Amino acid sequence: VDKRFETFEKMKERIASDLQNEANHYVKFETLTNMLNKLMDENMFEVPRSVVNEQAERMAQQSIRQYYQMGINPEMFGVTAKSMVSRYYGEAERQVKHALIINRLAEKQGITISNEDINKEVERIAEVNERNADDVRKEMLENEHNLPAMQNDLLADKVYAFLCNENSIDEKEITRGEFEKKRMEEAEKARAAGNTKEDATDEINDNEANEQ
Repeated sequence: VDKRFETFEKMKERIASDLQNEANHYVKFETLTNMLNKLMDENMFEVPRSVVNEQAERMAQQSIRQYYQMGINPEMFGVTAKSMVSRYYGEAERQVKHALIINRLAEKQGITISNEDINKEVERIAEVNERNADDVRKEMLENEHNLPAMQNDLLADKVYAFLCNENSIDEKEITRGEFEKKRMEEAEKARAAGNTKEDATDEINDNEANEQ
């Protein structure tokens, strides 16, 4: 067998597997989000405005970085992360409430993240990316935000499994075609949220109009 053909076939299999895994992750995230939204609606509670503002500021900073990556310097037109915070306040509040619900459920059900869970996740990431697990672990520890982010993701996964079991929810499969369609829909939503070059221009124009 031609080794080039064998390599090409392995590459196709890897791409297909990655796309399917991404599709399955999307379905999982969407299902968890819907369940958390339902719990949030059924259990009304307030969260400190300062905490929501911090999350909104992080989201605004991320948006500013995306503009720079697209070759736009919005600050030249008076658009800054500070001026964009209000745009993200509603989504930031939802994210904060979701995190609180996950933590509360985990605490109530005795769901925790062990060192073994972390080690397994590091090994999974290393295997998926064909890297050395020790290198992945080192990189993770070099950034103070990486470990907490991984712990939060793993906790969300365990809470998701608990909620699915409690509500008799079966994880559904999604085809790559369906996923691509949903991803395009999400891209449209992202544009509406101000995460594209066109929306950066709109934000800039709005800012200029307010100054006149």
